[in-house]
Amino acid sequence: MPRRGTGRAPLRAAEPGPAYENHPHFFVVNSYEGRTDGRLGRVHHVPDYGIGGPVRRVLAAAGLLLCSVRIFLAERPNVLVTTGPATGLVLAVLVRATGGHVVYVECSAQVTVPSRSGRAFRWLAHRFYVQWPTLLEHYPNAEYRGLLL
Repeated sequence: MPRRGTGRAPLRAAEPGPAYENHPHFFVVNSYEGRTDGRLGRVHHVPDYGIGGPVRRVLAAAGLLLCSVRIFLAERPNVLVTTGPATGLVLAVLVRATGGHVVYVECSAQVTVPSRSGRAFRWLAHRFYVQWPTLLEHYPNAEYRGLLL
């Protein structure tokens, strides 16, 4: 039986422009990633929960939770496209709980072993993409369309 996605044309990640320029959209990035130059449009910065000692990480995770809820209430998204990690997890739960759709793209660095984010999002995402065919054995309902990001 052919695997999902086999024989299909590769998908390409949407760059800001024609794919969604006529649709309301926003981006959520870690504060650690620095400032953006404004070309993306609306950008929400959330705390990076992965740096620092244990106390710092717990406080940052709590901040991420609060920021995510604030972003959700302000933006009311009905579609979430994410590559993980936990930066998108709270938003994914909220979007899914309110009837929206979640799309997850596994990181291209994950060639043979699933990421922790992927293992969590496989239960939340309506569409789940892997960027290497070797991951299809770990995610039987995933789609492979080549390298996307």
